Amino acid sequence: MSEVSDIRLTNGRPKLFHWVKPRLVSFKKTVDGAYRQFSREYGDAIEAVFDPVLFFLIWRFVMKYIKIFFISWLLISLTSKSFSKDFGTEEEATDMLERAVNLINYNKIYALNIFTERKGGFNFKDLYPFCADASGILTGHPFNVGFDLLTFIDSDGKNVGKEFLQVAQVGKINKVTFKITYPKDTIKTKDKEYEKTALVTRVGDQICAVGYHNN
Repeated sequence: MSEVSDIRLTNGRPKLFHWVKPRLVSFKKTVDGAYRQFSREYGDAIEAVFDPVLFFLIWRFVMKYIKIFFISWLLISLTSKSFSKDFGTEEEATDMLERAVNLINYNKIYALNIFTERKGGFNFKDLYPFCADASGILTGHPFNVGFDLLTFIDSDGKNVGKEFLQVAQVGKINKVTFKITYPKDTIKTKDKEYEKTALVTRVGDQICAVGYHNN
């Protein structure tokens, strides 16, 4: 038994290990040398082949995100332009209300007829002035003359007409914000709820306002 151990073990390791190890080291050196020689001879040529491929892949990656950015910017730009084209701003609404007040002070009956017919420059984008008497009945409006504002309750349950009457003051412009959904036969988007702000003031016995869209 001890004789077999002497044959198979040398310093606690199999003799086969001492035979294989130097050959593995020699093989590794041979492979490393061959790789270095191959790299020296063909490395530049390989880089020359793959550099354009790498550049192309990077270019495609960059162009993909540039395209995404451009499309996003274009959509935002078009949406913004469309909104600005169709909807009046707060400044434009204020200007229209001030002109409406001046016209009422000049001739109330004439002014109310102009507001109802949307003439005399009182038809700009989606903006128009409207007026109601002290009881809330519309006296000048492009679509709803005779409508009782006190029956106007938005989707949040706010009595918009009542608030109009409460905030209206002579010589001051106050704001009332509310929600409104337009019927399908109007120029607005079908079945979409909008948030509007009305600029409200009092002129003599009339409560007048101009509303603009917030969204």
